[in-house]
Order: sequence, then structure tokens, then C-alpha cells
Amino acid sequence: MATDAAPAEEPAGKTESKPAPNYEIDPDGDIVLLLHKVPQNLPLHLKDLQPTTLGRLSTGFLPPENEQPLRLRVSSKHLMLASPYFTRMLKSGFRESTEFQSKGYVEITIEESRVTAFVLLMLIIHCRTYLIPLSVSLAVLSDMAVLVDYYECHEAVGFFSTLWIGALQDDLPSSLEPTSLLSSCNWHATMWLLISWVFRNKPIFEKMTRLFQAQSTSEISPSGLPIPGIIIERLNRGRISYLQNIIGDLHKLQSELTNGCLYQGGYCSSLNKELCTCAVLGAFTKQMMEIQLSPTPASPYTGLGITQVLANCRGKLESPNISEYHKNCALLTRVNIALKPFTAPAGFNIDGEEFVTLRAGR
Repeated sequence: MATDAAPAEEPAGKTESKPAPNYEIDPDGDIVLLLHKVPQNLPLHLKDLQPTTLGRLSTGFLPPENEQPLRLRVSSKHLMLASPYFTRMLKSGFRESTEFQSKGYVEITIEESRVTAFVLLMLIIHCRTYLIPLSVSLAVLSDMAVLVDYYECHEAVGFFSTLWIGALQDDLPSSLEPTSLLSSCNWHATMWLLISWVFRNKPIFEKMTRLFQAQSTSEISPSGLPIPGIIIERLNRGRISYLQNIIGDLHKLQSELTNGCLYQGGYCSSLNKELCTCAVLGAFTKQMMEIQLSPTPASPYTGLGITQVLANCRGKLESPNISEYHKNCALLTRVNIALKPFTAPAGFNIDGEEFVTLRAGR
């Protein structure tokens, strides 16, 4: 008697492929953009997409073995109007341009890991404003800055970037960790430096460039973000030059201390003056060693920050117990006089000639 055949087993380890989202951003669009590394929180259809989903980064991606590319149907006219990058791609001699010109349609694979931000960028370019969040996380804003800089679509995103920055600027960092730029606090500040540059926010750019110069304790790095090299170079040059001047003036003061006691009153024996000079000079030399300023440290002054050095000198360089008649010899008074010209480093003016030229020369 015949029996029903047992169903064939699936190969071990093989799972059913999960469909990837397919977004008809422009149903009449003549370009399909394909993106891999699909965030797992994106819905399959555009009608189910919520602004809040785009305002936060996904915590995970579809597994590679199950992954199909995210498909975005878009308009070449919108892309070329908003982005010189896409204009060059579609009007040059590249393969995409040749196929598009001959067929009037092309599929383009976009090698981009910032997929959530890229979807958001395409929605903005195609005026799908009802899907645009009024606030985004700092990570999404940073990703948007990277994309806007790369695809050169500052004008298209300008209105929304102003909204997003306004919603986040109360959380601007006011200090840096005294470590490398890989620290979470410094990464926070580095993202804001990028954001302020790309979206041309003058007050925030000035604040971040001042912060990095004043509080960095090692060479400043862009940490993989596309911050122009000229900005990083100026930050490092400003920090090093400022520290050189502070340390130079302190060692000049050390030399002046060897000239002797400052007591100008009545009789004071040469022995007492010599004791005053030795006590003050010895205390200064010892304390300079304790705060790592003697012997003279070498550039780029790793472990030293401008704010840190000024605070140590103004608050910790104290005199030994000396007679009240020698109060003008007191270390704190003399150090404060030597360091009076030094205030917090100035931040950079984003509208300065050097930066205007840099933007114009893209």
C-alpha cells in the first residue's frame, strides 16, 4: 500500500531568506538604488515607515546569509538637482551613465554602510517631508553630515539640519576626557566638530575648535570622520604653539628666580636674601617637575593640555613659608603675573578666509 512521501528536509543551517524593503520613493522614478547591510528595523514598505525609525540608528542588521538589497526607486532629476555627485555619475562616461543614457533606466549599487541616514537623505531630496523626523539622534545627525559632505547636497538638507541641531545643541560637550580621541566624550565632540563644519554652524564650530585646542592632551585626530585636514592641522598647530609659549614663559620665570630676592624694604641680610632665593627657586623647580613641566617636555606634549597646565600652575605652584617681608617673592604672585597673558585659546571663525577658500575649492 502506497504511503505519502515524507517532505524533503531543508539543508542543515539554511533558513528562509527574509525579503528586504522595497521603497518606491518616486513611483515614476528612472533609477533604482541598491543598498546592502539592511537595518533590521526598516519595514518592508514605505507606507509603514515612521519618522521615529529614521531618527535613530538600528541596533542590528539582517544576517548576511538572509540579506537581499534594499531597493529605492528614485528620480534622476531630483538626484541631479540636489547633488553634483549624482550629476557627475549620470552625465559622465561611467558605466551607470552609459546605461542610463541608452536605456533611460539604471540600477546602481551604493556602497554605503550608513543606510538609515541614506534613506533619510533620499526622502529629503524627493520632498517626502511627512516622513522626515523633527529630531534625530546625534549618531544619525553625524551620519547625515558625512553623507551631505560626500554627496554635496548641503542646500537640500539645510532646513532640516537647522532643526536637528537646534534640538540637540543643549547637549553640546563642555569638556574632553584627558585621553585619546577614542574616548566616548571626545568622540561626542568630534561628531559635533564635523556637524558644525558641514552644516556651517558658526557658534558651534567656534566652540568645538576652542574646546579641542584647550583640553586635548594628545595630537588631535578626526577619528575616521571626513573633517578636512586643514582644520585638524590648525587645531594641532594652535595647541602646540600655545603650550610652547606657556612652558617657555614658565622656564623664563625660573631663570629670573635665580636673580635673587625681590625684597626692597629696610635692612635684610644677604644671608636672608640668599635663603629666600633658594627656597623659592627650589620650591618652583620641584613643583614644575611634579606637574611634568621640568625638564622641558617635548612637542607634541602628550599628556599635557592647555587648560590642565594653566590650572596646575595657577593653583599649585606655592611658595615655602617665607617671611611676610618677602611677600613679593611669593611664587603664586609671580606665576600669575607670568601667565596673565594666557586665557583660553580662541576658536576658529568658520567664515575666515582660509575656510571660505576651502569650501569654494571642493
